[in-house]
Amino acid sequence: MSGISLILFIAVYYPLYYWLGPKGGQTLKLVLVAVLFAITMAINTLWSDGLPTDYLWHGLGISCLVVFASYQLSAYIFSRTDV
Repeated sequence: MSGISLILFIAVYYPLYYWLGPKGGQTLKLVLVAVLFAITMAINTLWSDGLPTDYLWHGLGISCLVVFASYQLSAYIFSRTDV
């Protein structure tokens, strides 16, 4: 579950970082780490209460789709910025 949370963190972080720039990225990092920590703790609590393993595979599949969409969005945003 922590791996899936890390994948989702990366998928959300990079497009927003390119969109907000380095200054906004610092604030973004703090907020996203706090939110994803809370989500991971909630998921781990549900997991210990007997969450079926099918949800793990669904979460991994959804994470892969989110990463692909994140890559496309990051590439688009980065191509529009002046480096």
